[in-house]
Amino acid sequence: MRRLAIDENRRLVTVMAQALALLAADAPLSQALLDALLPVDNGYESQVLLIDAEDRILFSSGSEPEPLPTIQIDGTTDSVATFAGAEYIVVSAPVPGFSWRFVLREPLAHLTEPLIRFEQVMPFVLLIATVISFLTLFFGLRFIVHPLQLLAERTHRIGEGDFTSLGKPVGGVDEIEALRRSIDQMAERIQSYQAGLETYLHVVTRAQEDERARLARELHDETVQSLIALDHKTQKVQRTLDRDPALARVQLTELRHLIVKSIGEVRRFSQALRPLYLEELGLAPALERLASESMAGFALLGEPRRLAPDIELALYRIAQESLNNARRHAGASQIEIALAFQPRQIELTVCDDGIGFDGTLTTADFTRSGHFGLMGMHERAQLVGANLHIDAVPKQGVTITVSMTD
Repeated sequence: MRRLAIDENRRLVTVMAQALALLAADAPLSQALLDALLPVDNGYESQVLLIDAEDRILFSSGSEPEPLPTIQIDGTTDSVATFAGAEYIVVSAPVPGFSWRFVLREPLAHLTEPLIRFEQVMPFVLLIATVISFLTLFFGLRFIVHPLQLLAERTHRIGEGDFTSLGKPVGGVDEIEALRRSIDQMAERIQSYQAGLETYLHVVTRAQEDERARLARELHDETVQSLIALDHKTQKVQRTLDRDPALARVQLTELRHLIVKSIGEVRRFSQALRPLYLEELGLAPALERLASESMAGFALLGEPRRLAPDIELALYRIAQESLNNARRHAGASQIEIALAFQPRQIELTVCDDGIGFDGTLTTADFTRSGHFGLMGMHERAQLVGANLHIDAVPKQGVTITVSMTD
C-alpha cells in the first residue's frame, strides 16, 4: 500500500514540475501562477512545496510547513518520514531547466483511514449479507423448491394413472400455481379421454362379437339354407334327368337362379368385410361407388394414385362412417364427398347439411353418450398418421376433413 502511494504521488509531482517549467519559460514566476498550478488545501494537512537549490521554501500550499529534512534534487530520498510524531509520505521532483524542485508531503493516515473504516464496517456488511443469504435460501426452499418437488411427485402419480391429487394446491409462487393448474387441466383431459377410450374399446369388443354372431346367423339362415336347398335341387334334377328331361331342364333353371342368389349373398358378406373395389381399383373408384350407393355426390381433384393399403382402408372407413352418421343421426338430405390428390398430400372431405352438433364437444363427450363413430374415425386417422378435423355447427351440418402427407 505504501509503495503504491509513493509511486502515485511521484507521478503527480512530476507532472506538476513539468507544467511549472513550461509556464515559467513564458512568464515570470509569481504567486498567482503557483496558485493556479498548486492544489488547494484538501483538509488532510497535505503540502506542495517549491524549494530552491539551498532547500529554501519559495512557495507552499496547505498548512504551514514543518522543518524539512534534507532532500536531494534527484529525488532519491523519497520515502515515509515522520513530522511532529506523524508519518508522512514525502516525494519530490526537479523542475526541468530550473534549480527548483517540487515536494509533496501527504499524511499516511490519509490512506489508511478508509481501510480502517472499511475494516470496522466489514463485520456488519458480512452479517447483513449472511442474513440476506439465509432469507434467500429459506424463500427458495419454502416457495420454490418444495412446491416444485411436490408438483413433480403429483405429475409422476398422474403418469401412473392416479388422479386423486387433482385440484389440490401445492403453494409457492404464483407461477408454480399456474403451472399446477395447467397440469391439472391436462390431466383432466387425459382422464376424460382415457375414460372415453376404455368405453370405446369395450364397445368395439362387444361390437366385434355382435358382428360375428350376426354373420354366423346370416350364414346359417341364408347362405347355408341356400346351399341346402341347392343340394336338394341337385338331387331332384338327378332323379328326373333320365325320366323326364324337359322337367329336368326347368329344374336346372331354378337351380341356376338359386346359385346366383347364393353368389350374391356371399359377395355381400365379402364386401361388408372387405370392399373389393378398394383392393382391385383403389381409393378413388371405391369412394365413387360408395357415394353412388349412398346417393351422395362425389368429386375427384388432382391425378389419382394408389396409396398404401392401410391408408386407403382407413380413409375409406372414415368416409363410410361419415356417410352412416349423416344418414342415421344427422338426417342429411345432401352429402358431398371430395377426394383431392396433391403432389405430396391427400385430403378427404365429407360434408352434409344435417342437424349438426355443438362443435365444442369432444370425442370423449360423444363416447360417454354412446356415439362411437367419431372416436373410431379419430383412431383410424391416428393409426395412419393423418389429421382429422371436424367442423360442426348446430342446424348447419358437419364437415369432416382428413389430410395427410404422402
